Amino acid sequence: MEATYYVIRRAFFHFCAVKNTMRWTKLSLSGCYTTDMSIFRDERGTFFKTFNSSLIRELSANFQAREAFTTVSHKNVLRGMHYQGVPHDHEKVVFITKGRAHDVLVDLRSGADFGKVCSIEMKASETCTAVFVARGVAHGFLSLTGDCTMNYVTDCEHAPNFDFGVLWSSVNHIWPIKRPLVSQRDLRHPPISEVKINNL
Repeated sequence: MEATYYVIRRAFFHFCAVKNTMRWTKLSLSGCYTTDMSIFRDERGTFFKTFNSSLIRELSANFQAREAFTTVSHKNVLRGMHYQGVPHDHEKVVFITKGRAHDVLVDLRSGADFGKVCSIEMKASETCTAVFVARGVAHGFLSLTGDCTMNYVTDCEHAPNFDFGVLWSSVNHIWPIKRPLVSQRDLRHPPISEVKINNL
């Protein structure tokens, strides 16, 4: 009983520390951020926080989680570049819980930054990387390990008729590999030069 008490006590204080140390870092695309979520390990196994509404609302005061989903990818799989058009455009949080990924964001909002690209290496080791993706930004990633597990929380449910994409190879970005495994659906996305801004 005494050992259990100290395990729970240690977990509680770690939880408080995690809440107080999680901080968002701005990315080069307006409205997009990243943070690292601490992982707590003890004799029981592993604990880590995957969602905190207060943390998200530091960036988006009206964010309400509407849908959550997970992808598990083999090594060298590329998924993207995906976005939803108006009125179903959304903000989302993407976080990794296993493996490593090369995460890429593309600004599709009208203005001088249209087509601007930002990338970040995501990993699940001592910490789990999370990224906040603003409305009007396309998202995609390349899995750098097997069983790469990416998780998503969005403020809008999936709307198939407003589900759009940009051809991954048409964006101004050098990917880590030249021939990733890409679905037929993603290969049919139009190049960024043909993307209609009024879809956003």
